[in-house]
Amino acid sequence: MKKINFLWVALATAAGIAACGDSSTLEVTDAGVADSGVKDSGSQTDTGVIDAGTVDATPAPTCTDRIKNGTEADIDCGGSCATKCGDGKACAATKDCTSGVCTNKVCAAPACTDAVKNGTEADVDCGGSCATKCGDGKACAAAGDCTSGACSANVCASPACIDSVKNGSETDVDCGGACPAKCGDGKACAATTDCGSGVCTNGACVAAACNDAVKNGNEADVDCGGACAAKCGDGKACGAAGDCGSGVCVNGTCAVAACDDAVKNGNEADIDCGGACAVKCGDGKACGAASDCGSGVCTNGTCAAPACADGIKNGGETDVDCGGVCATKCAVGKACVASADCGSGAVCTGNVCVLPTSCKSILAGKPGIASGVYTLDPDGAGAKPSFQAYCDMVSDGGGWTLALKADGAKQTFTYAAPLWTNATLLATDKPDLDKNEAKLATWNDIAFTDVRVAIVDANVTRAVKIPKASASLAAIFTPNTFVATNLGRASWLGLMAAPSLQLNCNQEGFSLASQVSVRIGIIGNQENDCGSPDSWIGIGGTGAPCNGALNTSTTGNIATCAAVDKATAAFGYVFVR
Repeated sequence: MKKINFLWVALATAAGIAACGDSSTLEVTDAGVADSGVKDSGSQTDTGVIDAGTVDATPAPTCTDRIKNGTEADIDCGGSCATKCGDGKACAATKDCTSGVCTNKVCAAPACTDAVKNGTEADVDCGGSCATKCGDGKACAAAGDCTSGACSANVCASPACIDSVKNGSETDVDCGGACPAKCGDGKACAATTDCGSGVCTNGACVAAACNDAVKNGNEADVDCGGACAAKCGDGKACGAAGDCGSGVCVNGTCAVAACDDAVKNGNEADIDCGGACAVKCGDGKACGAASDCGSGVCTNGTCAAPACADGIKNGGETDVDCGGVCATKCAVGKACVASADCGSGAVCTGNVCVLPTSCKSILAGKPGIASGVYTLDPDGAGAKPSFQAYCDMVSDGGGWTLALKADGAKQTFTYAAPLWTNATLLATDKPDLDKNEAKLATWNDIAFTDVRVAIVDANVTRAVKIPKASASLAAIFTPNTFVATNLGRASWLGLMAAPSLQLNCNQEGFSLASQVSVRIGIIGNQENDCGSPDSWIGIGGTGAPCNGALNTSTTGNIATCAAVDKATAAFGYVFVR
């Protein structure tokens, strides 16, 4: 019988004991050569007892032998094993642990602050179940892993204003913040600049309004123009004329209202007229007051055409409802352009209707005016009162002012009558061309260049014109001196229907005093001198030396010691022009 090596027995025994807790078995053999059953040197057959040879060698460690062996940090994990050790297992380095964290030689559970990508993390300490999101460029599995909210090809993308995610400085998805796009109404905002409306209230963009103190919506400027009822003031921005209160938009700016901008603006009553404009509005244009209208008449908000009964100076009128195109003439003191604008007898002087200074001035301003009684005022605004006198507007060119009416059958105007040389007037209330004797104010107040003497004989009026200039008739007669004229005998004879005048002397003029006398006329004598005349023709005569019985007429023709004695009483008129 062979000897048993107790050392190997002990090892075999230990191996058998270890195998009791494991389904695997440990096979112990000798040197690997089976007992041959051949007798040993003692010639005895082996009965199964271990050969005196040595026990077989220990197997190599593996990562699946359920034994912590080899380089393993813990049973079948860590070290050179592909399997990492779970939380709580032994470790020698971080690489041994599934969590990648080895603390005090024990694998720690994954954490979002362990500077290792582990657990559900998308990248180191971020994403997954970590509260911290992964920054741009970090790994990601879903958009929720990323700070930007955008995961592209498993990498967190930088925030962009077109990524359909609210990220970066955006106040809402792809708008506000640094994005050029503004956020629409109702979107989140942090400031007015985030909103398209420019109005951020309580963190939300508010719809544009015409009273929000912001230029928004389709406003042309802040709260004006566009859809706003309020128009933009001068200097404000505009897109069209309708945006502006003035109605004028020039180069994108509301212009100040002007009276020549072809727009009804400012306080104009109608386009470029009325209100503060110098130009008045024409007929049919809008008006707010009479002063807006050229006609001066505003009826029911419309300028009415001028009328000669509207109580206003308008149209072609020279004064209120008179003159110009109106049938009604203007009274004295009213405005005029020509004498034709003035009432009967009045003339236009200095564009004012005034009383004429003479009949000549009336005719000059109103050619063709009828003869008649007119009121005259020779000194205008002077102290002398106006008066009435008859004006002959037809005879010998017209414009004659009646000064005196003398009845030859009466002794009122004898040569010696004081009325010839004093300023006393007679019957001024009878200024017409009638048969009432009168000495009118014409005598004293009207200057002239011609005198007209008319005598009515046998119902026919005959007259002579004497060229003579004077400040008045009074200026000629008051000195009571002779003033010669030069009409000729024939002219004076022509005053009478059947004249009789001695052939010689033939002295004519004013205030002829001799044996016979006449204030206006001619005297004759049968002698070839003027020493003893016995005949005269004219007005204001006296004397008939050859036949005192004929010395009765004061106007007309007296002739004695003539071929035909005659005593014709006629009615005489003296006019000046």
